[in-house]
Amino acid sequence: MDQELRNRLRNVVMQCRKLLEESISQELEGKYAIFAKKDQVTTDPNAPMTHLSDEEQSARKDILDHFNHIQARGFKPKDALDQLIREIAFTHLNRLCAYKMMEAREVYIGEYKFRDAVGNGVNSKAVMFYLADHPEDERLFNTGHQDIAYRHFLDWLGALLSDEIGVLFSPNDPANRLYPKQKTLDEVLDLLNGGGIKPDETELREKWPQLWSQDETIGWVYQYFTPKDLRDQARKESQAPRNSYELAFRNQFFTPRYVVEFLTDNTLGRIWFEMQKGQTKLTDQCRYLVRRPKEIFLHDGELPPKDAEGGDRLSQEGLLKLPVHIPHRPKRDPRDLKILDPACGSGHFLLYCFDLLISIYEEAYADPQLGPALTEDYPTLDALRRDIPRLILANNIHGIDIDLRCSQIAALALWLRCQRAYQEMGLRKERPKITRSNFVCAEPMPGEEPMLKEFVSQLEPKLLGHVVEVVFDKMKLAGEAGSLLKIEEDIREAVVAAKKQWARETTQATDRKGQPLLFSQAAMDRLTAKPDQPTLFDLTDLTDDQFFEQAEAKVVEALRSYAEKAQNGRNLQRRLFAEDTVRGFGFVDVCHKRFDVVLMNPPFGLCQKHLTDYNWRSYPDTYVDLLGCFVTRGLQLAPTGLVGAITSRSFLVVKKLLRWRKHEVIPTLSLLLDLGEGVMDDAYVESCAYVLGHATSTEVIAIDRRHTTASDRTLPTADNSTGINYCVPREMFLHLPEYKLLYSSPSAIANLLKHSSPVFEPEIGTAREGMRTFDNFRFLRLRWEVDPTAISPGSIWEPMSKGGDYALYYADIHLLVKWNRDGAELAEENRRVNGQVAQSRQASAYYRRPGATYSIRSAKGFSARALPAGCIFGHVGPAILSESEISPEYLVGWLNSRLIVYLVHLQACFGKFNTGVIKQMPWRVPENADLLGAKTKGAIESLRLVSAHDEVASCFVSPPLGESLQAALDQLVKRIADAEAERNASAASWDEAIDKCYGVNSSNLELETEYDDDTEAEERNEDDGVPVGLADLAHRTISYAVGVAFGRWDCAAALTDVGWMSLPDPFASLPACPPGMLKDSNGLPAVESPIEYPVDICWDGVFCDDADNSDDIVHRVGNVFEVIWKDGADQVE
Repeated sequence: MDQELRNRLRNVVMQCRKLLEESISQELEGKYAIFAKKDQVTTDPNAPMTHLSDEEQSARKDILDHFNHIQARGFKPKDALDQLIREIAFTHLNRLCAYKMMEAREVYIGEYKFRDAVGNGVNSKAVMFYLADHPEDERLFNTGHQDIAYRHFLDWLGALLSDEIGVLFSPNDPANRLYPKQKTLDEVLDLLNGGGIKPDETELREKWPQLWSQDETIGWVYQYFTPKDLRDQARKESQAPRNSYELAFRNQFFTPRYVVEFLTDNTLGRIWFEMQKGQTKLTDQCRYLVRRPKEIFLHDGELPPKDAEGGDRLSQEGLLKLPVHIPHRPKRDPRDLKILDPACGSGHFLLYCFDLLISIYEEAYADPQLGPALTEDYPTLDALRRDIPRLILANNIHGIDIDLRCSQIAALALWLRCQRAYQEMGLRKERPKITRSNFVCAEPMPGEEPMLKEFVSQLEPKLLGHVVEVVFDKMKLAGEAGSLLKIEEDIREAVVAAKKQWARETTQATDRKGQPLLFSQAAMDRLTAKPDQPTLFDLTDLTDDQFFEQAEAKVVEALRSYAEKAQNGRNLQRRLFAEDTVRGFGFVDVCHKRFDVVLMNPPFGLCQKHLTDYNWRSYPDTYVDLLGCFVTRGLQLAPTGLVGAITSRSFLVVKKLLRWRKHEVIPTLSLLLDLGEGVMDDAYVESCAYVLGHATSTEVIAIDRRHTTASDRTLPTADNSTGINYCVPREMFLHLPEYKLLYSSPSAIANLLKHSSPVFEPEIGTAREGMRTFDNFRFLRLRWEVDPTAISPGSIWEPMSKGGDYALYYADIHLLVKWNRDGAELAEENRRVNGQVAQSRQASAYYRRPGATYSIRSAKGFSARALPAGCIFGHVGPAILSESEISPEYLVGWLNSRLIVYLVHLQACFGKFNTGVIKQMPWRVPENADLLGAKTKGAIESLRLVSAHDEVASCFVSPPLGESLQAALDQLVKRIADAEAERNASAASWDEAIDKCYGVNSSNLELETEYDDDTEAEERNEDDGVPVGLADLAHRTISYAVGVAFGRWDCAAALTDVGWMSLPDPFASLPACPPGMLKDSNGLPAVESPIEYPVDICWDGVFCDDADNSDDIVHRVGNVFEVIWKDGADQVE
């Protein structure tokens, strides 16, 4: 599906959602008197509603039951109503899209061929056939009630599908009781059928019908149902998801097909490839299966040679060509292969698994070892082929998600894939029924406690009730934790204890001679007054899953009976309770299984606050980022299999996951595909795909595709390994700082980092992130916005370093921070926002010291510049300070040297240059250190001279002044060129000296710069420098002359060297007044003209625009020109 078609589908889905939700909300309020005003919801169950028919009265009661059922899950009334509306709208849209996709496939439902059902709305062909068989609805249709007749038709159609796709077409779904108005339904169908395409969009109109024949379409519908602006708003309001709904849609990114194929080929494809010892047709089908040039398959019990895979000193190419010994992988009946997506979304991974499994089943049938078991059940290959789709859904494919909508979508997508398989076999009408799949929603058990007690009290034997209560209790976090919930461990001891008790209840007691007695062992215990066995609530080791399966079967059977026993009109509530409970046990079932393959595109970032404690206990190395939790859980669920994931690439280097890298990633990582940005639709995040499992090789294969676009992103194919960039010894990662996965670092760099002692901190210096204001608009000002008398330590405002644009060696400190009363006002704002004050004065012990600073994020890369004394610094403009005899200018030069910049970039995360990287930087001192420092300082001073021509700079003296404007421009251009040449010469000296003392040739190292959705817009569009031209210089000159006329600037400083001579040392505290300012004897802004000052200053601050007035602004500016340029004033003017 190309981008143009996806964009159109996005627009259609968003319009449909708006139409459906508005219509459903209006129906609830206008017809059924169910509505919300602010946070108050009106849902009077006893309201007379005399205007409703009997059918509508029943519908209202069922809608209220659904509303109450959602509330019982812990929703507030307003949130429960919003959830109800959202679920109904989504279900209607899904069903209509499903009908469109079935039409495109000409699916048979029983004996009914799925023909035009929604293509022409109420006038569709299938409607006419339906009316012919249903006289009462035909009467309604012909007497002006087409909407009711069409609704009955859709209900009938859904009922036909409920056995096969019950999660979407459940008869108990609230969508069955509440339809949008027919007008809305017609508008939605028009959009789905025509795409809202204009007559002149011929090419798009031809593509639109083909959309419904593609398996992935329903996945894009799911993604686009939640608009991007809703995700952006949620992230803006809270860094972490606030509930399970937010967690679901904030990480709702569709996985591109090539990533799906890459991960599936190298997990499921790789496992079958190894089982068949390379002799499989999957080598043709799995186009992205990564294979080493010399793979040697070992036989059962055979060990690799002791000297195998040794190549510590080999090049990348040499390592890649080494023989790799693949351990023996026993063959398995394909019915036993199990695949799981623990955050399945729309089932995109599982759709491709379906394709591979068809080939695996067919190949197994012909296999001498596997074929006999299959031929017992399927005498011919055609008989097996006919049942393969059902077998795949029943045995192989499993999916978990916290969003019930995903269960709908994934189940539908795979069911439609089955239909395509039958269509390809020519089995449309005679196809087998698909009645079982393994897509489960991770959600808490139903919250109606009275029903739970009532149900448990009816269970026999009573010990089953205890098991049910334990499961209900441990499932409370399921809606937030999803597949991270280790429910199989949490209920382990309850099941063990229940099993023991079950045995005692059913085992006949014996006397001392072993003769059977009349009583069970449990009854004898009671007769002899033995204490009861331990209760079921202590959780330790589980020993018998089979017992749980039997107990669960009895509970499910009892639930069905319970649901059918209507009591006090509560039959729907009972059915909903029973349905949710059965779904909950389905989730427990999946978690009990162990898998051969786990594939995922999991959530990333922080978890919900109330889940933090559970994740901290369950995933101590990764609780700070959900992606690590999910991958860890995948490894636990596939202990002998393979895990494939696409996630944010931050885990490669971020400090918070260093323990996870050491303990789990490095020992198991086998393949890494680094993709960079632009991979997941609507997500700016940099991503990578990787495969983990029981490591059999001493090397990790890495493929770098960050610098290619999606359309040019070629991957190595199964018959061509030339696309592999890196073959990295696994051991190398364990010796790098913080176990960072710096796969692209040359061996010399890896060795440098491996043997990095000594490092910058603590002996040489330190790097610190500074304070946060929490309200920049209130606490930050540009320097020229503030009266200089209020700028000084202990006063109201102080200079503030806060990053800024890319700048090597020097950049003006142009900001001030309100630090009155030692930052007390800032601290109170911090306390108001976060309940503490630490962030508003972070690293305060290091404030006002000279050193170096940089922008913690920059799209152009890392650049250090001088930090004068007297500055406070922020968290995005860290300070690098000396703790030894090393001078500030030396730090600036060292940090900007080519090798150090490369090492910073190598360890950066999303273009964020963390201070920890600087702290751990290897430290070496070249022989000519003093000379290098002097060169750096000279370059800084030259760059500052250029800045002194900028009127808003802290060191401003005057604009360039020459005999003419052109002469002034030539002077400025020369000064800029000289400064840049001096900086470049200094940088070249540093590059040579650092390379020599570090023993590395950095001239051929390529910098890597990246950013993500947290990078501010201004960081991506950094200024390339002040434009230099006659027009710009004329503007500067006029502005300066106006400033002189008002008494702000001192033209004497421009006419003499006074201003230039008064420039302070670049690392000294910045002056409150720029050198070019007109000052009094105390160094503060003048309030009256100095004696014999050549310019008549307007101290009242008012000029006019009147040529006949002596205070005319043009006249006054002309006077300034005459003072500066004398006879040449007219020419300059």
